[in-house]
Amino acid sequence: MDTAVDGANGEVITANVHSTVARDITLKFDVANVERKVSHGGTGWEAMSFDFTGDMPANQTAIAFFNDLTQQGDGSAEWTIYIDNLAQTTGGNAGPTIALPVDFEEAADAYEIAGFDGGVATVEAGPDGANSLKYVKGAGQNWAGVWINLDTAVDASKGEVLTANVHSTVARDITLKFDAASKERKVSHGGTGWEAMSFDFTGDMPANQTKIAFFNDLTQQGDGSAEWTIYIDDLAQPEPPIALPVDFEKAADAYEIAGFDGGVATVEAGPDGANSLKYVKGAGQNWAGVWINLDTAVDGANGQIITADVHSTVAREIALKFDAANVERKVNHSGTGWEAMSFDFTGEMPANQTKIAFFNDLTQQGDGSADWTIYIDNLAQTGDGVTAPAGPTDAPTTPPARNSWDVISVYGEAYGTAIGLNNTDWDKATFADETIAGNVVLKAELADGNYIGANLGSKINATDMTHFHIDYWMAGDLLTGQTMNTKWSNHAGGNVETSSFQDYNAGPQTGTWKSRDIDIEALTGEGNSDFSRAELAQLIVTLAAADGAHPATIYIDNVYFYRAATASINDLESNVNVYPNPVENTLNVSAAVVIDAVSIFDLTGREVMRATPNATAFSLDVSDLNKGLYLVSVKAGKQELTTKLVK
Repeated sequence: MDTAVDGANGEVITANVHSTVARDITLKFDVANVERKVSHGGTGWEAMSFDFTGDMPANQTAIAFFNDLTQQGDGSAEWTIYIDNLAQTTGGNAGPTIALPVDFEEAADAYEIAGFDGGVATVEAGPDGANSLKYVKGAGQNWAGVWINLDTAVDASKGEVLTANVHSTVARDITLKFDAASKERKVSHGGTGWEAMSFDFTGDMPANQTKIAFFNDLTQQGDGSAEWTIYIDDLAQPEPPIALPVDFEKAADAYEIAGFDGGVATVEAGPDGANSLKYVKGAGQNWAGVWINLDTAVDGANGQIITADVHSTVAREIALKFDAANVERKVNHSGTGWEAMSFDFTGEMPANQTKIAFFNDLTQQGDGSADWTIYIDNLAQTGDGVTAPAGPTDAPTTPPARNSWDVISVYGEAYGTAIGLNNTDWDKATFADETIAGNVVLKAELADGNYIGANLGSKINATDMTHFHIDYWMAGDLLTGQTMNTKWSNHAGGNVETSSFQDYNAGPQTGTWKSRDIDIEALTGEGNSDFSRAELAQLIVTLAAADGAHPATIYIDNVYFYRAATASINDLESNVNVYPNPVENTLNVSAAVVIDAVSIFDLTGREVMRATPNATAFSLDVSDLNKGLYLVSVKAGKQELTTKLVK
């Protein structure tokens, strides 16, 4: 140009650019070697802004343009673009570029906003003191709303969900609309003040949108009052979580990866030019490997086979392992370059797994060379999924026969008339008795809460009882972070809780009847210090999972307290020797009578070992048990002995 660009006239260079192919267009001040790159959507004429704010070079006359610096052109129409209306924004420093995320903390006049058809828009302090978009709906049209026009179009590749914090004191349906594309999503606000709202456009996210409109209840007019005033803040576009399938084409730091014990993990271009997980096995342990930790747990309902494209130039055995569950599969790679590999976990797909580890030949060390370098891409899930059935079709195992003075039945038919469980009026569950396989069970359906509360038919005195038992069948697929906590509430001298104890079950199962058999005074964890149970009045079962989720339905049966030590047990106790205690690797059992069965339980009630020796003397290999306290149950005919064991 004849006249140098003057930064005082603006630090943003704009141009209208026509392209029929999506490309990155670069504008460069050639002498100063300062450039900006902007993506073109390939939709024809598009307005593009090259922002040099804070970095605008002085005395520049030569401006260069580049169409996709990553590859050669071929002179065809696809490599032809048109540039027009090259200009410079006025007013010196052009101010901030308004793009997602928007927190409204810039000067109010930095935002292009407006109300329409009865809606009024301003940027001002909200109820929390922070600036936000204030939207007052007046007595205009039902669709009276407000909009914000961004300087930079929303990029669908960065996520297809828009989020915003919205403040309302009245329950309303809030609609977010991409105005030019006429695409909208409606989300209900609870009227509780500030609430985080998500508007999900997955699969229907329009391109090149700058104008975002909001509507507060499209079914009626507003009146301009506080009840028709909402505040909108922190408008954002969160990156979608890392979940299967994974193609490693996001920015490298989007992935939580690591190498261990001599393995090195990076995300970079592989032999085919596409990004992949690069795994170099160095001179560490034989098991030197790499892992990726997903944001979303692998769901077995989506398939029980994990697939991946793996590149290796040497024939190797590749292992894929669900690290936390300690379940793995090995598949042979032929060393021919890229090969599609399938790791089949059918029938043994663990639940709630996010960490997936890879191992390159577990039989020997690597040396960090190209021979010990592999690339992993297109990690996915296929095969027949497993969806838990909607409800049980069988009855739980019948409890063992007990003396009437050794058991208190709370719910179930095994021990005669039970005390009974009645739904409280403060939970959000409903109770119903249901007959399954000739057996009556309690069906509890959870609506808006993650717990069920039950009043006992009358208070019970379980002071002489040592254990409690509950059978459960949880419907649906196992949720991420699912737990099941069973709490007993003691109401000494009245109708309010004076103490409680509870069983923390960190690994419940779904789709099958499971039992919890709990030694009360061996319970640990928060709140388990007072085991008073002379006036037990309530049972509360909490079924919490990640992100506020919870199962919809649980079935319960055979809820009772029992005494583990009876006269017949004492007889057996005097004739059985379990040693050594503490034990290291081998546990010996000797008795004056034939032992039918031995079970070892951890303190959560989970059976970790079982044997049926039918002998008077035998040994058990307990070397694989973790150190800690266990309960050993020894059965001989109708006699049973329970004793503590230290490992």
